[in-house]
Amino acid sequence: MRFNREIVEEFSRVFGSEAKLYRAPGRVNVIGEHTDYNDGFVLPAALELATFAAVAPRPDRKLRVRSLLMDETSSSISTKRIRRRGRTGATTSAARP
Repeated sequence: MRFNREIVEEFSRVFGSEAKLYRAPGRVNVIGEHTDYNDGFVLPAALELATFAAVAPRPDRKLRVRSLLMDETSSSISTKRIRRRGRTGATTSAARP
């Protein structure tokens, strides 16, 4: 897939390291918005659109984010305020800029 390769190559160019690529498929609720977690009925449908994330660990506890499609420069967010809980690594507070 050409687009996947472009994402990984751009990540290496911008951040100077190799990345793992993750994909989350798009979804839309044809009926029943916000009811699936309230015991209601929903009819979700998959979309061909997807969100891709190329990621790699950093030693400085910062999260750098950049959008290829928006052609933005990268932003940096500190992750020092994120606390881990238990063995799964679930967070107990959200990251704030």
